[in-house]
Amino acid sequence: MRISYLNVDVFLLDAAILETTKIQAYNPRRIDLRWSCLLGSKSLLDTFLTVPVSAYHTIPFTVMCQVSSSLMNLFKLAFLEDLGWDLIHVRNTIKLEYYFDNLVSMHQPF
Repeated sequence: MRISYLNVDVFLLDAAILETTKIQAYNPRRIDLRWSCLLGSKSLLDTFLTVPVSAYHTIPFTVMCQVSSSLMNLFKLAFLEDLGWDLIHVRNTIKLEYYFDNLVSMHQPF
């Protein structure tokens, strides 16, 4: 249930990732929305990683799609170049390698 709640939050915020303007001006509202999307995506992935591997066979496919979408959002945000978006801070906060390593290690044969 928590993952579904977080997914709705991320879904409503991920439009801020794609939002671009012809005039490159600093927009604090857009930065706030992107940061909220980052935190929501990160929270969804952190919640998913608490699920024991033994329960994976009970996880609905839609939840796996939500996890994948959150991982893609973090990847996009880690490479988004925009005025006011501090990529160094973002990458230090996200730590994409942590998620990739954990997700890959969970799917190793026993």
